[in-house]
Amino acid sequence: MNISDIFDLYISSVKANCATSTYDTYKYRLNSARKKLKYDDSDEMTYVTAQELLDSLSENYSNKTLRGIYDVVNAAFKFAVSNGYIKENPFETCQINQVVRHNPIILSSEQVETLLMKASKNHSLYIPILIAIETGLRRSEVLALTWKNVDFSNSTIEVSKNLINAKKHIFTDWKEHHKRSIPMSDCLSETLLNLRNYRRSKGIGVGADDFICLTSTYSVMEPTYFNKIFRNMVNSCKELPYGLRFHDLRWTYINKEVMKGTDPMSIADKVGHKSCVFTMDYYYRYHRKVA
Repeated sequence: MNISDIFDLYISSVKANCATSTYDTYKYRLNSARKKLKYDDSDEMTYVTAQELLDSLSENYSNKTLRGIYDVVNAAFKFAVSNGYIKENPFETCQINQVVRHNPIILSSEQVETLLMKASKNHSLYIPILIAIETGLRRSEVLALTWKNVDFSNSTIEVSKNLINAKKHIFTDWKEHHKRSIPMSDCLSETLLNLRNYRRSKGIGVGADDFICLTSTYSVMEPTYFNKIFRNMVNSCKELPYGLRFHDLRWTYINKEVMKGTDPMSIADKVGHKSCVFTMDYYYRYHRKVA
């Protein structure tokens, strides 16, 4: 039995027993592994080729994402063994190489202004960047926002899901206790209100389920596409730190909140960390390292 058959049989078996969002996440993770297979799919997976697959995945994914992919692939092969399709699971002895964590780049207020000014020429970049700077949301959370998540009367944004694939509408829904409501600054609220009014005047969808972040041609914004245009913009601007990532805007927001004297628990609640201990430990550990 080839690898694609194993993946397909496993994903079919779990479809009836899990939520649609969970099924879509499992399917996405299996497809991520499938794309990295560098040998004939009809070949038998060995312990060596299984480890090679994980090693190649570690080049493109974070520790958390890599662990998620591994767990689903490993479960698929366990399923195949238990049903007698194959004799052994080549992933049971694999080791996941820890991805070296990128030290956060915390932007100064001047660098933030430079970034916003550079991005202002392109709303595909400006809107998600402004949202991240003003709220500390993750990229996947920013790109998942629709107009129903914005409450202009109370100046808040509700965060309830992560975007994995926009075109196929694949999301990871937050559990009820992970959903959070974040206050908007006057600047962000006014910008989003103006954006909604502009799109409405142009006949561009601003319904409850329409995405806030769109491409320059007003199509859905895929995470991979956004990564590309963000990286190209950063690399073309010498005033910005080399290697700046979108996630660094999140740590810039945390830095700003710490400097304001915001209570650590409040910061953790805003950025969606389970514990303020993680927020402050990571923040201070980084600053001790560079001090």
